[in-house]
Amino acid sequence: MPKPNLTDDERNGALHQLLALMAPDGTMPRGAFAQVAERFGVARHTIRRIWHRASVDVTNPRQLCQDVSSRQKGRSGRKPKHTSIADVIKDVPMVHRTSFASMAAATNIPKSTLHAYFKRGAFVKSSTPAKRLVPVPKKVARDTMANDANKAAPGTTTESPGVL
Repeated sequence: MPKPNLTDDERNGALHQLLALMAPDGTMPRGAFAQVAERFGVARHTIRRIWHRASVDVTNPRQLCQDVSSRQKGRSGRKPKHTSIADVIKDVPMVHRTSFASMAAATNIPKSTLHAYFKRGAFVKSSTPAKRLVPVPKKVARDTMANDANKAAPGTTTESPGVL
């Protein structure tokens, strides 16, 4: 039964072992790939692919070889079902964006899916102020009523007392 894909550390370890086995003139001794493959429990063709991907250059002291880490990161696995999730969430009213449960009910997207997209950064938290803003006409009416009450009360002033 074949072994699953090598991790990045195992790939680098295989490359280091190959570099240790390499002859001073830059050639690989016979059976080196098979020997390293046996240590890691993979086929020798896998080790050979890692070696060729490293493209070792003995003459370059700055960069001896290329990166051999896996290219599967971020591109493997199930493809996303909801691609425009940020647009869907923007269409939901602010009242329904207070929790994952209410967002899930408003968008018909499972709560766990919304949480996964949130963790990936597809959308960010947004909160509303605890005290809602008063509309301007109501605020003006309230202020005028308060000023009228202050003027009507005897012995009161609209100025704030200074701090001594």
